[in-house]
Amino acid sequence: AREGAVRRALEGLVGRGRMTLRPDEVVLALVRRLARAFDLLSCSFVAVEPGAADARVVAEVGPGPVAVNGESLPDQAGQPEIAEAIRTRRIVTRPDGSTIALPAVAGGRVLGVLVIRGRDAQPGLSPAQLQFAESLAEAAAQALEPVHRDGNGNGASPGPQSAATP
Repeated sequence: AREGAVRRALEGLVGRGRMTLRPDEVVLALVRRLARAFDLLSCSFVAVEPGAADARVVAEVGPGPVAVNGESLPDQAGQPEIAEAIRTRRIVTRPDGSTIALPAVAGGRVLGVLVIRGRDAQPGLSPAQLQFAESLAEAAAQALEPVHRDGNGNGASPGPQSAATP
């Protein structure tokens, strides 16, 4: 019941955020909140194009391993957990436990990967924290999804994003 309430709250926040913010800004806000809540060393969201090898870092907080020297494309050779999370649609943890990659699914597709690095002195994420991070990854993917979906998974035309344009 609590997980459902958290998911509904995140969906509501994403919906309201999409009315006033660009999708990338919504994702950055979610990533910042997660990094702060769990006192992470770094937290990144890497967006992927369906069916393409291209990826881009949408949001990164902390000294993350994903974006190097301001590059927008992650070094997938140095980050095999990103590719593995996309391929398997499962959470992938580096063998040393330093990095967790959570696939972000929306509309039945993996739209990105949430990459989490804890501090050395921290234990790994608890099951409840991991569930929350999964919910956040899903909310981030929904924020990036270009078209709203109906209950059957069919694309529907997006409605107006905002009555006022800044």
